[in-house]
Amino acid sequence: MSCIGFVPKTQPLDTKEFLKPSGKTPEITLDHIAKHLLSYFKRFRRLKEIEKEIKKKYEIQKEDCWPVDDIIKAWEETKKMDKTLRSTKYWAFAIMLQVLQRRLGFDVSDLKEVKTCPITSDVAKEITPFEPEQEPSEIYSPFEERDNMDKVNAERKMLGNASQIPEELQNKADFPPTKRKFSERLQKDGSGQWTRGSNKSNPETVYIRIPLSVVSGNESTSMPKEVLTTSPIYKLIDRVPNLTEIRVKQSYAMLYDNRTRNAAWVYEILNKETLMERYDRRKPFEEDFSIHPFYRATESDDACTASGYEKGHLAAAANHRWCQEAYHDTFLLSNMTPQTMALNRGPWKTLEEDCRRKINESQNEVRNVHVYSGPLYLPSSDDSEVVSYEMLGDKALPTHFFKVIILEKYDGTVELECYQIPNWLSEDDTNFIVPIEYIESVSGLIFRESSFNKGETDSIRTVTWTGENENGEECTAMTQVTISTPLY
Repeated sequence: MSCIGFVPKTQPLDTKEFLKPSGKTPEITLDHIAKHLLSYFKRFRRLKEIEKEIKKKYEIQKEDCWPVDDIIKAWEETKKMDKTLRSTKYWAFAIMLQVLQRRLGFDVSDLKEVKTCPITSDVAKEITPFEPEQEPSEIYSPFEERDNMDKVNAERKMLGNASQIPEELQNKADFPPTKRKFSERLQKDGSGQWTRGSNKSNPETVYIRIPLSVVSGNESTSMPKEVLTTSPIYKLIDRVPNLTEIRVKQSYAMLYDNRTRNAAWVYEILNKETLMERYDRRKPFEEDFSIHPFYRATESDDACTASGYEKGHLAAAANHRWCQEAYHDTFLLSNMTPQTMALNRGPWKTLEEDCRRKINESQNEVRNVHVYSGPLYLPSSDDSEVVSYEMLGDKALPTHFFKVIILEKYDGTVELECYQIPNWLSEDDTNFIVPIEYIESVSGLIFRESSFNKGETDSIRTVTWTGENENGEECTAMTQVTISTPLY
């Protein structure tokens, strides 16, 4: 654990005093700082959840300071966990705090010991995160902010610089402000009262989306003459309510459908670099925390296995072994759809392998294989106009699946292959090839555009993704795509 020094503005500490072998006892010691850090870290919401998880697993009865035997058991379990997962890091951090707490002989629940440390008042203000008289009950840790920022950075890596990122991604509001605004905390004014800056978001305010820009004509903007001194429950924000939202992962993108809890489509781009096999450690499916909690598929609600279905990937795990994060992203529940065993281990797997084979076995002809995969919900018979589907837990059970496979060759030519496969296969189902027009008509997705009246310009765009291999070493995957841009 690194040493952290706190230097107050009003009374700078003389570091030489800490190094003297004898003489006057310094007013602050590293033990005092460690105790304050412990009380500070114990307020992190994510660490509280991890501690509850560990205590439940090992039936730890003591509320705060764990027995040594239980700490050792938890550490032995942590050493067996996948070190690349964030949950492993959370476990290790929680255990480290317990070890530090034990070494100091300090119980965080006994706040009196913190208050009676021989620290001057000015120094205490510097190192105490909140004064106890009126403090927030929970704070969000840098770990949680890192989780959110990782998703944003992945989106930027996928889409390029900020000018290329669609507005709906730059301005998305996935969660209530309490979970989005890590840096916007309470602060004290001159009178010692907790207040918020006028340009800060209030975590208690709920923002209602209205599509003002969509319906407005000539528009002008001015600042309000009066600044609100109270915190309103509701405020208006210029955004569109969404049934579907774009989600960008390390090396694939999806359009997530909130109603079915499945992706409407998942897009992958395969080439020799993205198919490099640098990571292949299977992991269980887990929740996608970029999805709003109302519409997020969860492990507890997933009834796939219990109903005899398998968890089928839309973005195939074997397509994303070039780095550990890309591989892990394929095991998010947002990328999973319920499939029958016959489909998942039959035609669906064959198509996935065929897409990789087009790259690996091509004689420098195919530059990229672009793949759209998604579920379909079709009438049960040709003469029926009623579309119905079963719900497995909180996920819709698709009746069919589609793949649109786009072969981009080095000579500039592009070829299409389209497939529709029923979830319940019969002996008569042998030919799954369909035209692109059919996929568009039954899915509601438009994959094509007409010719541009004013022409277009062609350019080669290069995207480089960066990740880590199994050993934590940096690795990259570069993709070049020939893109046509319309002239307006």
